Order: sequence, then structure tokens, then C-alpha cells
Amino acid sequence: MKKCILFSVVIVMALGLFAQDKASYLIDLNFGGRLLKMKTSAGSGYETATADLCGGLGITYMLSDLTESDMLGSLGVKLDMGFDRITSTYMDSETKTYSNLVRVSGQGVVDIDGFFNLDMAPFGLLAHGGGGISYLSNKESSAVRADRILNFIVGVSPRYWINDNMAITMDFSFIALDRVNNGMEMIKLASSQAPIAKYVNASIGFTYGIK
Repeated sequence: MKKCILFSVVIVMALGLFAQDKASYLIDLNFGGRLLKMKTSAGSGYETATADLCGGLGITYMLSDLTESDMLGSLGVKLDMGFDRITSTYMDSETKTYSNLVRVSGQGVVDIDGFFNLDMAPFGLLAHGGGGISYLSNKESSAVRADRILNFIVGVSPRYWINDNMAITMDFSFIALDRVNNGMEMIKLASSQAPIAKYVNASIGFTYGIK
């Protein structure tokens, strides 16, 4: 968890180095569902739910005030914090265990509308991608400590601008987890099991823009 906090501080400081008085910030708050089953420990008898809860908070700084070029001004950087609830059920029973995955990532952002000089208003479309670290925990786990994992994310965020500052936002993101030391239910992985998990998040929420 300390690594997540340290990573967040570094990203925020990096954003501050480029920020100016007229900088454009986008603050996103989304809630939705995690889709696709995730990897469990080999031979554990557990299976994760196909759908579960997810949420995210993102702060984006667009580089539009650093250049007069519409193309370059459509680029940005983003600090993204996400949460995934992972429900695992033991085979042929009602026994369940719940894990929490907290993600922190630094991402690049492209405003598709501005980058390709499209006239989509009041609609907009942002593409984003990057990587970071995750913190997987389960109160019932026999593991000595929570799992620290690398994460990679790529997605798109269509939005509808209600006014100059507020938009309704959807987000669809593909997420991959690497260097997973334990399965999603936090039972030690077998050595022969590939330590990679992947899933999709679909969410809806609001975006607030500050100029």
C-alpha cells in the first residue's frame, strides 16, 4: 500500500511541473462492473464471478496550454485510481471469499475529437493507456501479506457534455495484471501457473472540467 501512495505522490508532482494558470483539468468519478472471470490459484477449487463491482477516480491534465498545435494540445497525462471487488465461490458450494484490488496508474490521454479535428460536440471521446501498481488483499487469506502487482490498462471514455464544465462519462477499460504472486482469492499460486490475469471494466459517472 505504501508503494501505491508513493506512486500517487510522484505522479501528482510530475503533473505540477507542467501545470500553468490556464491549464485544463478533468476530474472523473465512475462506478460500474468488472467483467470476465479472473485467475484463481491452481487447484484451489475457487472460481471468480463473471461480473463484480468496480469504481475509479481519475485526474487528467491536458497539454492544450503548452502549445498552439491542436494535435499536440489534444494530448494529456492522467493519474488514475481504481477499485475492484472480486468475489470467489468454492466449487459446488455457497462458500464465498471476497478480495479487494486497489490500482494506481499513470496514463497518457488522447482527445480523439481534437486530435483528428472532428466536430463531435456536445459529444467527446478520450483514449487512454498506461501502467502502474496494484494492491490485492483478502481478510480471510492465509498469505503472509497482501500482494503487490503490476497493472497495465488501455481504454476509451465516451462522454456527453451537459455544459462547459460537466459531462456524463462512460469508460471501457481492458486491464492486465502481471507478477501475481497469489490467485485472486489470495491462495499461493502453483509454480506452473502463468501469473497473469486480465479483465474488462465498464463504468459510468461524471466528469468535471476546470480551466
